[in-house]
Amino acid sequence: MTDDSADQIARELRLTPDEMFTLRTLQARMLRLDWEHERREGDARTKKRDRLRSFVATSIQEILASEATTESLAQELAAIEHSPFFDQLNSLTKQGSTLAGKVGRRSTSVVILAELITFSPWTDGTTWGSGVRRSALHSAAHDLTALRENDLDAMTTEFESLMKALRRKSIKWGASPRSQ
Repeated sequence: MTDDSADQIARELRLTPDEMFTLRTLQARMLRLDWEHERREGDARTKKRDRLRSFVATSIQEILASEATTESLAQELAAIEHSPFFDQLNSLTKQGSTLAGKVGRRSTSVVILAELITFSPWTDGTTWGSGVRRSALHSAAHDLTALRENDLDAMTTEFESLMKALRRKSIKWGASPRSQ
């Protein structure tokens, strides 16, 4: 593959500001579901709420700062930028399904789904709640109507295989594929 063809593929797979906003709404929905289903009161729930609050604010600022953001999207986000947190959260998460349904290209839907599968927002030992991540991924895959029926399962299987290999440290970074 030449550098030119690799650059062309990268350009084709790069998300537009509207597509990034779609991704952020789906990620916010995942975070919200996990926070709402957190059974442990106290530290874990507080960390998740704080991470969600930070994610929402950063997402709004990120899209507004993009020079490629459409005027209509900028106006929509500017209207909620200084609203209370729950108003911002509700505004973002309620749009996820609608925006995902508007993604017409399968390649774009696959990129968004890959971003969601690899989305790992929790730090400080905080983890996804049991079954919440999987449920949120199924909802997102359902909403991304350009996906094929088995895309989520195939991509999840590949991601889990890669993570398993990384945990086993079977990948020798810097070595050529033939020498492994």
